[in-house]
Amino acid sequence: MIPDWLPDWKDAGAYPYGKVVARLDSKPPDPRIRNYRGWAWEYLRRSPDYQRDWATLALPHYDDDRSFGDGVPIKHFQQQYGILLPIDPARGAEVDPSFVMNMLADGRFLPNDRDERTANPAREVLVFRKDWPLASQLERARRYLESTQSTSDRKVATARNHVEKWPFYLRILDAEAAGAADREIASALFPETKDEYPDHSARQQVKNDRRAAHRLRDGEYRYIVFGEMRRAEGGPVK
Repeated sequence: MIPDWLPDWKDAGAYPYGKVVARLDSKPPDPRIRNYRGWAWEYLRRSPDYQRDWATLALPHYDDDRSFGDGVPIKHFQQQYGILLPIDPARGAEVDPSFVMNMLADGRFLPNDRDERTANPAREVLVFRKDWPLASQLERARRYLESTQSTSDRKVATARNHVEKWPFYLRILDAEAAGAADREIASALFPETKDEYPDHSARQQVKNDRRAAHRLRDGEYRYIVFGEMRRAEGGPVK
Protein backbone atom coordinates (compact mmCIF):
# COMPACT_ATOMS: atom_id res chain seq x y z
CA MET A 1 0.00 0.00 0.00
CA ILE A 2 1.36 3.41 -0.99
CA PRO A 3 1.53 5.83 1.95
CA ASP A 4 -0.84 8.71 1.28
CA TRP A 5 1.74 11.21 2.53
CA LEU A 6 4.29 10.49 -0.20
CA PRO A 7 4.78 13.49 -2.48
CA ASP A 8 4.33 13.24 -6.22
CA TRP A 9 7.72 11.92 -7.29
CA LYS A 10 7.43 13.71 -10.64
CA ASP A 11 7.20 17.10 -8.92
CA ALA A 12 10.75 18.26 -8.15
CA GLY A 13 9.35 21.19 -6.17
CA ALA A 14 7.83 18.79 -3.66
CA TYR A 15 11.32 17.79 -2.50
CA PRO A 16 14.00 19.70 -0.61
CA TYR A 17 17.16 20.38 -2.50
CA GLY A 18 20.46 18.77 -1.61
CA LYS A 19 22.60 21.86 -1.98
CA VAL A 20 21.51 23.03 1.46
CA VAL A 21 23.80 20.31 2.79
CA ALA A 22 26.47 20.30 0.10
CA ARG A 23 27.12 24.04 0.19
CA LEU A 24 25.29 25.90 2.91
CA ASP A 25 26.07 29.25 1.31
CA SER A 26 25.05 28.33 -2.24
CA LYS A 27 21.31 28.78 -1.78
CA PRO A 28 18.98 30.19 0.84
CA PRO A 29 18.35 27.52 3.50
CA ASP A 30 15.52 25.20 2.62
CA PRO A 31 13.14 25.46 5.61
CA ARG A 32 11.93 21.90 5.09
CA ILE A 33 15.24 20.37 6.17
CA ARG A 34 17.42 22.27 8.63
CA ASN A 35 20.14 19.71 9.38
CA TYR A 36 21.56 16.29 8.61
CA ARG A 37 19.14 14.61 10.99
CA GLY A 38 16.30 15.82 8.78
CA TRP A 39 17.85 14.10 5.79
CA ALA A 40 18.37 10.91 7.78
CA TRP A 41 14.72 10.99 8.82
CA GLU A 42 13.53 11.45 5.24
CA TYR A 43 15.14 8.12 4.40
CA LEU A 44 14.15 6.30 7.58
CA ARG A 45 10.49 7.24 7.30
CA ARG A 46 10.39 5.65 3.85
CA SER A 47 11.53 2.30 5.25
CA PRO A 48 8.75 -0.30 4.96
CA ASP A 49 10.05 -1.93 8.14
CA TYR A 50 9.82 1.33 10.06
CA GLN A 51 6.37 2.05 8.67
CA ARG A 52 5.23 -1.44 9.72
CA ASP A 53 6.66 -1.11 13.22
CA TRP A 54 5.10 2.32 13.63
CA ALA A 55 1.68 1.02 12.57
CA THR A 56 1.78 -2.10 14.75
CA LEU A 57 3.87 -1.10 17.78
CA ALA A 58 3.51 2.65 18.20
CA LEU A 59 0.34 3.92 16.54
CA PRO A 60 -2.05 1.96 18.82
CA HIS A 61 -0.58 3.90 21.77
CA TYR A 62 -0.39 7.27 20.02
CA ASP A 63 -2.62 10.00 21.45
CA ASP A 64 -4.22 12.85 19.57
CA ASP A 65 -1.82 15.29 21.21
CA ARG A 66 1.11 13.40 19.65
CA SER A 67 2.19 11.82 22.91
CA PHE A 68 2.45 8.16 23.82
CA GLY A 69 0.56 6.15 26.37
CA ASP A 70 1.91 3.04 28.05
CA GLY A 71 3.07 0.04 26.08
CA VAL A 72 5.20 1.61 23.35
CA PRO A 73 8.47 -0.33 22.99
CA ILE A 74 10.71 2.74 22.91
CA LYS A 75 13.81 0.58 23.27
CA HIS A 76 12.92 -1.36 20.14
CA PHE A 77 12.85 1.80 18.04
CA GLN A 78 16.11 2.99 19.56
CA GLN A 79 17.90 -0.27 18.97
CA GLN A 80 16.37 -1.09 15.60
CA TYR A 81 16.42 2.36 14.05
CA GLY A 82 18.56 4.55 16.30
CA ILE A 83 15.79 7.10 16.76
CA LEU A 84 15.21 8.46 20.26
CA LEU A 85 11.41 8.29 20.10
CA PRO A 86 9.17 6.82 17.39
CA ILE A 87 7.73 9.42 15.04
CA ASP A 88 4.79 9.14 12.69
CA PRO A 89 6.35 8.53 9.26
CA ALA A 90 3.72 10.85 7.78
CA ARG A 91 5.54 13.75 9.42
CA GLY A 92 8.37 15.33 7.47
CA ALA A 93 11.75 16.66 8.52
CA GLU A 94 10.14 19.65 10.21
CA VAL A 95 9.84 17.43 13.28
CA ASP A 96 13.64 17.81 13.75
CA PRO A 97 14.07 14.19 14.90
CA SER A 98 16.55 13.16 17.58
CA PHE A 99 18.74 10.09 17.36
CA VAL A 100 20.28 8.30 20.31
CA MET A 101 23.74 9.64 21.01
CA ASN A 102 25.25 6.25 21.81
CA MET A 103 24.20 4.83 18.46
CA LEU A 104 27.14 3.49 16.55
CA ALA A 105 27.07 4.07 12.85
CA ASP A 106 26.70 0.37 12.08
CA GLY A 107 23.64 0.05 14.30
CA ARG A 108 25.36 -1.29 17.43
CA PHE A 109 25.08 0.49 20.75
CA LEU A 110 27.47 1.34 23.52
CA PRO A 111 26.48 -0.15 26.89
CA ASN A 112 24.43 2.24 28.97
CA ASP A 113 26.95 2.16 31.80
CA ARG A 114 29.80 3.48 29.67
CA ASP A 115 31.22 6.82 30.65
CA GLU A 116 29.32 9.63 28.94
CA ARG A 117 32.54 10.79 27.30
CA THR A 118 32.69 7.55 25.34
CA ALA A 119 29.06 7.60 24.20
CA ASN A 120 30.01 8.71 20.74
CA PRO A 121 30.68 6.62 17.66
CA ALA A 122 33.88 8.56 16.93
CA ARG A 123 35.40 7.31 20.20
CA GLU A 124 36.53 3.89 21.31
CA VAL A 125 37.33 2.31 24.66
CA LEU A 126 40.06 -0.34 24.73
CA VAL A 127 41.20 -2.40 27.70
CA PHE A 128 44.87 -3.20 28.28
CA ARG A 129 46.47 -5.68 30.65
CA LYS A 130 49.31 -4.12 32.61
CA ASP A 131 50.75 -7.55 33.40
CA TRP A 132 51.09 -8.39 29.69
CA PRO A 133 53.68 -6.97 27.27
CA LEU A 134 52.50 -3.52 26.22
CA ALA A 135 54.19 -3.39 22.83
CA SER A 136 52.12 -6.20 21.33
CA GLN A 137 48.92 -4.85 22.86
CA LEU A 138 49.56 -1.38 21.49
CA GLU A 139 50.31 -2.76 18.05
CA ARG A 140 47.06 -4.75 18.00
CA ALA A 141 45.17 -1.68 19.22
CA ARG A 142 46.74 0.45 16.49
CA ARG A 143 45.77 -2.01 13.77
CA TYR A 144 42.24 -2.29 15.14
CA LEU A 145 41.73 1.48 15.34
CA GLU A 146 43.13 2.04 11.87
CA SER A 147 40.84 -0.62 10.39
CA THR A 148 37.71 0.70 12.10
CA GLN A 149 38.60 4.29 11.32
CA SER A 150 39.02 3.60 7.62
CA THR A 151 35.75 1.66 7.48
CA SER A 152 33.84 4.31 9.39
CA ASP A 153 35.29 7.19 7.40
CA ARG A 154 34.56 5.40 4.14
CA LYS A 155 30.94 4.78 5.06
CA VAL A 156 30.44 8.32 6.31
CA ALA A 157 31.99 9.60 3.10
CA THR A 158 29.81 7.26 1.03
CA ALA A 159 26.66 8.45 2.80
CA ARG A 160 27.62 12.08 2.27
CA ASN A 161 29.12 11.83 -1.19
CA HIS A 162 26.83 13.11 -3.91
CA VAL A 163 24.61 14.91 -1.41
CA GLU A 164 23.20 16.79 -4.37
CA LYS A 165 21.61 13.47 -5.35
CA TRP A 166 19.74 13.01 -2.09
CA PRO A 167 16.53 14.55 -3.47
CA PHE A 168 16.82 12.29 -6.54
CA TYR A 169 17.22 9.26 -4.30
CA LEU A 170 14.05 10.22 -2.41
CA ARG A 171 12.17 10.63 -5.67
CA ILE A 172 13.37 7.25 -6.90
CA LEU A 173 12.20 5.59 -3.68
CA ASP A 174 8.81 7.27 -4.01
CA ALA A 175 8.56 6.35 -7.67
CA GLU A 176 9.32 2.75 -6.78
CA ALA A 177 6.65 2.81 -4.08
CA ALA A 178 4.20 4.19 -6.65
CA GLY A 179 4.99 1.33 -9.02
CA ALA A 180 6.65 3.43 -11.71
CA ALA A 181 8.74 1.59 -14.30
CA ASP A 182 12.43 2.37 -14.77
CA ARG A 183 11.76 3.82 -18.23
CA GLU A 184 9.27 6.29 -16.77
CA ILE A 185 11.60 7.23 -13.91
CA ALA A 186 14.51 7.71 -16.29
CA SER A 187 12.45 9.93 -18.57
CA ALA A 188 11.37 12.15 -15.69
CA LEU A 189 14.63 12.38 -13.74
CA PHE A 190 17.26 12.09 -16.46
CA PRO A 191 15.66 13.54 -19.61
CA GLU A 192 19.03 14.58 -21.04
CA THR A 193 20.57 11.12 -20.69
CA LYS A 194 20.20 8.78 -23.63
CA ASP A 195 18.19 5.65 -23.01
CA GLU A 196 18.81 3.71 -26.17
CA TYR A 197 19.86 0.16 -26.94
CA PRO A 198 22.26 -1.38 -26.03
CA ASP A 199 23.40 0.68 -23.04
CA HIS A 200 20.12 2.19 -21.84
CA SER A 201 22.24 4.66 -19.86
CA ALA A 202 19.33 6.49 -18.26
CA ARG A 203 17.73 3.31 -16.94
CA GLN A 204 21.11 2.11 -15.72
CA GLN A 205 21.44 5.39 -13.84
CA VAL A 206 18.08 4.71 -12.22
CA LYS A 207 19.25 1.26 -11.13
CA ASN A 208 22.48 2.64 -9.70
CA ASP A 209 20.74 5.44 -7.84
CA ARG A 210 18.06 3.08 -6.56
CA ARG A 211 20.73 0.88 -4.99
CA ALA A 212 22.22 3.92 -3.28
CA ALA A 213 18.77 5.03 -2.15
CA HIS A 214 18.02 1.60 -0.70
CA ARG A 215 21.27 1.64 1.24
CA LEU A 216 20.44 5.00 2.78
CA ARG A 217 16.86 3.99 3.53
CA ASP A 218 17.76 0.61 4.99
CA GLY A 219 20.48 1.70 7.39
CA GLU A 220 23.10 4.03 6.00
CA TYR A 221 21.03 7.05 7.06
CA ARG A 222 22.85 6.39 10.33
CA TYR A 223 26.06 7.60 8.72
CA ILE A 224 24.40 10.90 7.88
CA VAL A 225 23.68 11.33 11.60
CA PHE A 226 27.18 10.13 12.43
CA GLY A 227 28.65 12.76 10.14
CA GLU A 228 26.64 15.50 11.83
CA MET A 229 27.79 14.37 15.27
CA ARG A 230 31.42 14.46 14.18
CA ARG A 231 30.96 17.86 12.57
CA ALA A 232 29.45 19.22 15.80
CA GLU A 233 32.49 18.07 17.72
CA GLY A 234 34.84 19.70 15.26
CA GLY A 235 36.12 16.39 13.90
CA PRO A 236 36.80 15.65 10.26
CA VAL A 237 33.84 14.80 8.09
CA LYS A 238 34.90 13.87 4.59
